[in-house]
Amino acid sequence: MFSWGGTLYFDEDKTWHLSTLCRYESSSTKTDRDIRPGDCFHIEWGLGKTIAKNWNVGLTAYTFWQTTRDSGSAVNYDNSIHDSFYALGPEVNYFYAPYKTIFSVRTQTDMGVIGRTQGQNTVISLTKIF
Repeated sequence: MFSWGGTLYFDEDKTWHLSTLCRYESSSTKTDRDIRPGDCFHIEWGLGKTIAKNWNVGLTAYTFWQTTRDSGSAVNYDNSIHDSFYALGPEVNYFYAPYKTIFSVRTQTDMGVIGRTQGQNTVISLTKIF
């Protein structure tokens, strides 16, 4: 997996920001069956606003595109269909400065899904800065 990303700030106080993380993933053959999943490209991004110093609110999105076919003798489905989907939703973060801890909640709804199930995901995370 190859990853790259960054954050762009739109104002001097760094209260408006756009962050992105891109990944290209190439898989090996699965150990239990002769299937090698196709390569895929992911983009995650978020547009946010810091408010009241410790709070950040914004919009997040995720995109996924399978770029090559699945291969192997155990592929018993139409491998010309490349999985893809988009997800979009809100995120809220709170930074608790005394403990250098970030609490985050993000919910995203899948759209434009091809080759996989469609749904919604919610991620709750706790990050400790050392």
